[in-house]
Amino acid sequence: MAQLTVRNVSGEAVGALKQRAAANGRSAEAEHREILRAAVLGAETDFAERAASLRRRLRSSIDSSDTIRADRDRDDAAWPGRGFRARLPAPELPLKAAS
Repeated sequence: MAQLTVRNVSGEAVGALKQRAAANGRSAEAEHREILRAAVLGAETDFAERAASLRRRLRSSIDSSDTIRADRDRDDAAWPGRGFRARLPAPELPLKAAS
């Protein structure tokens, strides 16, 4: 196995590393290896897993389109001609050929 030497590490960072290692039941060296492994090898996998987990947690069974529609209707009633729909450009309709 290869060895790495890290120089000029602040005392604050070393102290934080030792605290983190103790909290995880590892030596400072083992904690350093785990941090390095996770940062270099696990970044892409960890991101994908975290993103999937977040999507599962935030998934909702509520259909927000009804709430949005009610808000727009309320705005249109309160401010006729100035609500959300008044700011939308008129749709372009296809011209019918004369028969």
